[in-house]
Amino acid sequence: MDVSDVCRVKVLILKKGLEIHRSKVPEALQPFHAHMESRYQEMKIVLEREYGIKVGGDVALESLALIVI
Repeated sequence: MDVSDVCRVKVLILKKGLEIHRSKVPEALQPFHAHMESRYQEMKIVLEREYGIKVGGDVALESLALIVI
């Protein structure tokens, strides 16, 4: 596993965390959540453009566990 693999795993874990947060965030924190979603999208663009790390579509967390082990 190289650095780009580790980055992909971390981004996918972050994506899952944002999905969970979206389902639980109270109305008062919706602007904060929208900001986090926006920054997440920007981060993915930077990883691809500047580092050549492509973060693909959805990967089940079970698959991620196999990669990490």
